[in-house]
Amino acid sequence: MKWDNTQRLIDSSFELTMLAIKYCGNLCIVNNKGEETPLDRKRPKQLDKNDVKFAYDLCMSLNTDSVVNEIESHLTGDYDNNKLIFKVFFGKIAKRCNCLPLLFGASDWNVKAPKDWMKIGGWEQYMTSCKDIKMFVWLIAVCLRDKFDYLIREVQSLAETYDLVFDESDSEESEIETITVAKNKKSQTFSDIIQYDDKERLLKRLHVLIDGRSGADVGCVILRALQENYITRLPTQKEYESEFERIGSWTAIHNYMNDKNLNALDRANKIVFFS
Repeated sequence: MKWDNTQRLIDSSFELTMLAIKYCGNLCIVNNKGEETPLDRKRPKQLDKNDVKFAYDLCMSLNTDSVVNEIESHLTGDYDNNKLIFKVFFGKIAKRCNCLPLLFGASDWNVKAPKDWMKIGGWEQYMTSCKDIKMFVWLIAVCLRDKFDYLIREVQSLAETYDLVFDESDSEESEIETITVAKNKKSQTFSDIIQYDDKERLLKRLHVLIDGRSGADVGCVILRALQENYITRLPTQKEYESEFERIGSWTAIHNYMNDKNLNALDRANKIVFFS
């Protein structure tokens, strides 16, 4: 049974995490028992251009869709086999991703993208223009968090498709569980990912554009909000539903939040928030 795509994602995520920690300085990892392990490191005084290029290349190489496809290639009509596949997958994530929750915390910093940054493409594109250490760490955190948010949603959706609900007790060491808990501690609502100064004004406009709609009509609005830097990242299903009534499937909405989907980009570019 091959897990090449999953291993590539894990290895790249680990390298990105270590690179971010290199520039973070003194930090602590908190395990599920609340115990802290200091990461006492003197951070560099300025960014190394090679590190920026390395981070960009790694972020661009993160292919979550290939991981989901790889998981599905191992699934059959046998319930026990499928349960084992998910358990193996979670176990692999747990081995080298124990620092991810720490890094996801960095993505919650109150950081705004500079107005002169381009508004197309993913967060990876901004790295080439980044010169500030804190912004560099934040970008790595945002990129990884977006990737794992998406991966978790797709894996959960895949499990539901195969009538399988993964029991957390089946994998006590599963880092996916730790990641899910860690990221939900700070961002439980849609409002938490808004970085537009007048949150009430933006939410009111979003309700006008979203309420009563579903699928692509909703997804392209969220994508446009991200392009315009009104929100720091794409919302999880839970965060979306904390503010809006979901009509139809989450998958249909999420498919049109993808900036690599040309139809989604075309529709998003037609959305106007404020004249």
